[in-house]
Amino acid sequence: MAYLFRGLPHRKIDDSVLGLDSTQTKGWQSMGILHHYGITDEFKGIFCGKSVDQILNSFPENQEYDFLYDILKESANEKTECSEYTVSGKIGLDKKEMRNVRVNQSDFRSKILTAYGSSCCVTGIREPQLLRASHIKPWCESNEFEKVDVHNGLCLNALHDCAFDCGIITVESGTHRIKLSSKIEETMDAETYDEYFRRYDTAVINAARSDDGPADSYLDYHNKNIFEKRTNRIKIVYETVIDQLF
Repeated sequence: MAYLFRGLPHRKIDDSVLGLDSTQTKGWQSMGILHHYGITDEFKGIFCGKSVDQILNSFPENQEYDFLYDILKESANEKTECSEYTVSGKIGLDKKEMRNVRVNQSDFRSKILTAYGSSCCVTGIREPQLLRASHIKPWCESNEFEKVDVHNGLCLNALHDCAFDCGIITVESGTHRIKLSSKIEETMDAETYDEYFRRYDTAVINAARSDDGPADSYLDYHNKNIFEKRTNRIKIVYETVIDQLF
């Protein structure tokens, strides 16, 4: 909400919202959370000056926008001890809230990090705070078994976890080679692209323990349903919401 309504940068969210040291996390922690929900840079501060109720009451009725609508609806429905909820950014409040949590997510993370030797399977990064147990088939689209299946996970650093969740990169079944979306190069300067993405194009991910590697069925799902699909969807949602609401 701080990103959508106040336009706070990732590093500031790490510091003031998540209580982390952004000199260490460099904003990747909040970036990972936001990108997991499909909220990319284009959404920064798009609802500034509006209330949650204002937006929900005029939100376009289209399934394409469900992921963003659900985020706002959950926020509006949160139970809080505060008598007033504001997203204006003018006051700060602490509140107690009730929300859904991912049961056994910590167990899934433990299994994934163990499978990959606590090392990112793309870059080899070993800093625990920067590692994510990334679902290949997203949690929200998986059944109860798939949610905690070690074969449905990759150990990725926060940046490439974001890219994987958003369909900017994928891992091919069978070969386990990394594949980049053609769209990603358009969003950054050449030096950044070369350093963080191009160098890994067609590289084979680091192998997990023999029995714990990614299943082809999950990788096929990601290739067919996530890769280069979510990026288009997010762009359409963003442009249409802005057009209709503002």
